[in-house]
Amino acid sequence: MRELSKKILRTRIDQANKVIIEAVANRMRLAEDMAEVKWKLHARWRSHKEGEPEEIVQPDREKVLLKEVRKLAAGEEISESFPDSIAALFTLVIGESCKVQMLNWQEKERKEKNGGANGEDKFRENLLVLTERWVHSYDSEYGGEKRPVVQACLDFEDEILEWVFSHLDEHGLNGLALDIGTATGQKTLSVRKRFEAVWGYDVSPHMITVANAKITGAGDRIKFEVKDVEEGIPALDESASFVILNLGTASDFRNTEKLLQEISRVLKRGGAAFLSFYNRDAILYSLEYLPWESALNARINLDKDFLEVGLPGGKTLSIFASAYSLGELEKILPRHLTLMRHFTFPTISAILPNDILKEKKAKETIIAFDKSLAENGSNSGAYLMLVLEKT
Repeated sequence: MRELSKKILRTRIDQANKVIIEAVANRMRLAEDMAEVKWKLHARWRSHKEGEPEEIVQPDREKVLLKEVRKLAAGEEISESFPDSIAALFTLVIGESCKVQMLNWQEKERKEKNGGANGEDKFRENLLVLTERWVHSYDSEYGGEKRPVVQACLDFEDEILEWVFSHLDEHGLNGLALDIGTATGQKTLSVRKRFEAVWGYDVSPHMITVANAKITGAGDRIKFEVKDVEEGIPALDESASFVILNLGTASDFRNTEKLLQEISRVLKRGGAAFLSFYNRDAILYSLEYLPWESALNARINLDKDFLEVGLPGGKTLSIFASAYSLGELEKILPRHLTLMRHFTFPTISAILPNDILKEKKAKETIIAFDKSLAENGSNSGAYLMLVLEKT
């Protein structure tokens, strides 16, 4: 019994440690956001020279903060030394926050000096590092038991796709399908029986290598290529019956308007596209902080247009991604692309701890509720999915 109690306590300590680490990490993210605000105020001051520039280190404000922290800690009634311990921890965090802000300022000053580089190269480099680190665990991480919410998203997408394919069958459009951002080719391979040919494109050579290794006995019906579709879709005008960008991939493009125009260009009349974006109106992204790991393994910054994605081992990397509302996308749809249906999914499961959703009954109940929300027009899901038709 004693060993069992020790095991339970160790598990609870590990869980508490994860919460503390996530809380401090969130505090540091806010420090980076504060650095951005101070930089803009400083730039305004440099332009107008009015008043005094705001300093990074503000001792008076820090004293007030530590006093507030001590007061909050005293309410926990754990021990007399607890307020002092918390104040010491916050002193370290504040020091690190100031360091982060100073480093950010140095980097911005360096970029300004070198012509105003905007970080695009770093996002691109991170994306390639991410795909290289992920390539061999991608299929298990993005779906299955490890990420039940992601698997639920894939299943929900498949239900929508069945409706899309029925629509295409009615019009005899089963020629070429294009999977953009194909990764390891999961979706490409899953739809190959519905089309005469399926081509998958991805910017990552590591992902495409794995995707090509999955091709068996398909002849020329399946093709995977390393392509930067940001520069344009490598297909002829009105040559494709179907285009897909799933699991938020449509948000990874810097020029979304150009992407939509390219999709309109390559689709045949009556052809369809399924596009998944990060939803700006999602409950998940409106929350400033979650004290646990997101079930989707990613956190989008709505103001700065980047996505923090977890690597195997717990580290995160930032890649470019823009969240959109339905209204924003409707405004930039090309003239010949018509919105047929739209859904947002998942809503509740996206904000719950991943461990809860590994329990079968809980997962089934919550996912069913999320599906009901999506089918009844909820606009609060993490992904915004559009079904478009070329008219």
